[in-house]
Amino acid sequence: MGKKIIISIQRGIEVWLIFALTLFILGYFIFPTSSKQNTFFYIGVCIPIVLLLPAYFAKLKLQNWLIASTLIFSFYLFLNSLWSIHFSTEQTLRYLRYLFTLYCLFAAVLFVGYKKPNYSGFIFPALVVVGFFHSIYGIWDHFNTFKDPFLHRYSATYYNPIDSALRVGLLLLTCLWLMMESKTWRDKFLYLCLSIPFIIIILLAKSRGPQLALLVTLPFIAVFQEISFKKFTIFSLGILFAFGLVFFFSDSLKMLFSRGLTFPSRGEIWLVSIGESLEHFWFGQGASHKPSLKMADGGVFTHSHNILLAIFRMGGFIGASLFLVNLFLCFFAGFTERKRLEKLWVIWLLFGVLCLMTNGQYPLTRPTSLWFAYWIPIIFICASFSNFLPIRNRLIKMAGVLKE
Repeated sequence: MGKKIIISIQRGIEVWLIFALTLFILGYFIFPTSSKQNTFFYIGVCIPIVLLLPAYFAKLKLQNWLIASTLIFSFYLFLNSLWSIHFSTEQTLRYLRYLFTLYCLFAAVLFVGYKKPNYSGFIFPALVVVGFFHSIYGIWDHFNTFKDPFLHRYSATYYNPIDSALRVGLLLLTCLWLMMESKTWRDKFLYLCLSIPFIIIILLAKSRGPQLALLVTLPFIAVFQEISFKKFTIFSLGILFAFGLVFFFSDSLKMLFSRGLTFPSRGEIWLVSIGESLEHFWFGQGASHKPSLKMADGGVFTHSHNILLAIFRMGGFIGASLFLVNLFLCFFAGFTERKRLEKLWVIWLLFGVLCLMTNGQYPLTRPTSLWFAYWIPIIFICASFSNFLPIRNRLIKMAGVLKE
């Protein structure tokens, strides 16, 4: 009797965990503040993961080098806080908390992928639908707030313009992917219509990083989907049609691109960041909370505005190498594995990393937009391509070579 009750409770926790993870991911377009979303994650996802740990502990194992490289890299991001030039116990405990919550996300995604192998087939359309209504409201609010809406940069709720463009950029790529996979013209037209508010927001946000990242990422959809020239032409015409609708209903082309294509202060920030990195080349200056970068003119910035340089600055050559190896394995899996829809996570990661190359910071953080663009796709790639570079097979081959 007691065992049945325990099993029933365990199943209830498992069902809740699947629901909670889904709500957390969709929550980037639902929760009114980041603190509420984070609180929900800590209570709704982290606690159930801890409760389920005894039941699944025996099944925990490193399946492939994707998972191993991700866990090693993320652990190193915490570890180098111990030799930070700005070391403090409070700061180290903060990064330990960040690592714990990240590992909880990792465990939750792996668990959901194990229980629901087709989870990606649900979450992608769900994100598009929820993001569509969120974007429609955001556009209405933007035009209702400003007398000259095209002169002001769009920012949704508690997100700045860059993060807003990053999030809807991921949704636009998802829309286009699903449009290409759709079998009927009705579904293709539906996804095309759903993509229009995402395009509007990307233009209104006037954020050049996500805009350029989008242009670089789009061709990879055609590569991963292995589409013919005819389909690619239709795909391109669909995008042009959506952009045409935006400009047809607004005489605003000049205002939308009024900020030009330059990246203010980025060059100077990056040079200062590289200079500091070279002073602590191998292991970096250590992770620290918002360490200032002082410019020659007296200006101060709190981060490197480039995820690779931020890792190089705080984690040194070792940290940057672990970051690049992890990215290489993720992208290589996308090109070699046959799972079709799951490759969309690789598209997400590519777009996210490109965006973070102009505004990224140290990746070990509390749940933020960086999680949405970087950690979530990486972890789903690990869960989706579990047979990629399996550790056990490699070790067996190595043992055989040593015996010979």
